[in-house]
Amino acid sequence: QQQQQQQQQQQQQHPAQLLRALLAEECDEQTSLALERHFTLLVNMTEAALRSPAGEPALRDFLSSVGRLHTRYAEERSLREHAEWHCEALRRQLHAEREGRNTDGFRLAMGAMNNNQALEAERSQRAKLEAQMRALDSRLQYSCGQQQRQALEMQMLTQSCAEAEVGMEERLREEVLRQQELTREGHERAMDYLRSQCEKKAFEARQAEARARDVAEQERAATASCRDECSRLDGAMESWRSLQAARMPAVVELARFLEKGGPEILTHTLPARFRVPVLALEWPPHTDLETSLVWATVGEGGLYSMLHALCMGELSPDSLELTACCVEGRWLGALHGETEAPRLAALLLFQALRPDVSIQAPCRVVPMKRAMLPNGVLELDNARRSVPPVGPDRVRGLGQVEPAWQVGVHPRPAPMSPDDLDEARVRSLLRGCPLERGMLSAMCYVRAAHPDALRRPPPQASALSPSLQAVAAA
Repeated sequence: QQQQQQQQQQQQQHPAQLLRALLAEECDEQTSLALERHFTLLVNMTEAALRSPAGEPALRDFLSSVGRLHTRYAEERSLREHAEWHCEALRRQLHAEREGRNTDGFRLAMGAMNNNQALEAERSQRAKLEAQMRALDSRLQYSCGQQQRQALEMQMLTQSCAEAEVGMEERLREEVLRQQELTREGHERAMDYLRSQCEKKAFEARQAEARARDVAEQERAATASCRDECSRLDGAMESWRSLQAARMPAVVELARFLEKGGPEILTHTLPARFRVPVLALEWPPHTDLETSLVWATVGEGGLYSMLHALCMGELSPDSLELTACCVEGRWLGALHGETEAPRLAALLLFQALRPDVSIQAPCRVVPMKRAMLPNGVLELDNARRSVPPVGPDRVRGLGQVEPAWQVGVHPRPAPMSPDDLDEARVRSLLRGCPLERGMLSAMCYVRAAHPDALRRPPPQASALSPSLQAVAAA
């Protein structure tokens, strides 16, 4: 590619400029001056050589050979001039010696032998010089003959270049005419093809425009339906905005958990521990909840004891761990029955007292297959939430239809008169207490010995001593 670029740049230059550049590169200054009279011929040769790829290297070789011949001719000429000068010096010396021989015979007699030897040496030297002269003459004749042959070759090359130029011009005219014919036919075919393509593209554009109108109509209808749906959703969001305005983050967190948090938990490998909003946990079926004021609910681990500890900050919701599972989108907590039921109830009561925060219950979420589900899970009503057995329609031991199962762990005592209500509450509170027997015996003794003491009104709270106030608070 670099050679092609150089050739293109050389073709763009004028032949005379290119010839001067080649003479400066291939020949010395004397050779360039000697070839100045043949400059027009060399320009024609350069123009003819540039028309072929191998023309420039051949022209460079020719110029370099001419430069070498001219240099060699100059060297031979200088050698010949030096030999002539040396011969002339010898002739002068010989003439001087001859004149000195006539003036000083004694010296000629004494130096005859030396002169003869010198003469012989000079003769031999002269013979050598003459031989060198003849060699130089032969070289000069050879150089002249070589120069004449090169001039003849240059003339023949110029003639052949002119003939080649004429032939190339004729072939160029023929090729131009042929290319014009081919170009005309190609233009006609291209115009026909472009005309057909334009018609085809115009037809396709009309079809695309029709399809675009249909799509635009469909999109317009879809936009109208989306606008209606947005209006409907905006109306449905009014209740959600009301909940947010009521500052109920627990409900907001519950919705977020049911939408994202719950399904994300189910993607993990179970069993595993997670934090679940307590409002998301439903009450497990067939699980009783003791709400009476008995020692089991007030003592350590009881419902009211844990609720009091949560309210006082003595107990954190993170310490009340539950066992939960998800069955068909419903989260059931306190799966260990009566052991975890008071914890779930205490957390629910604490959440009811603190609606400004979302109470998160630490749960051990376990996988539940259909065969391992607790009793009553599959019979749950999908339209109702599973709740503890409390309230007017779910009181224990009254024989109501709902729930169908009965819990008779603590039978209801026989009704008492209004005067014995306080004693009944005390007896109920002491049920299960280690001091129950002693406290009941003391109450029986007080009733038997001092029956009026139990009918006195209780003292005011301010009148109680600090120790009694602590006992009353407990």
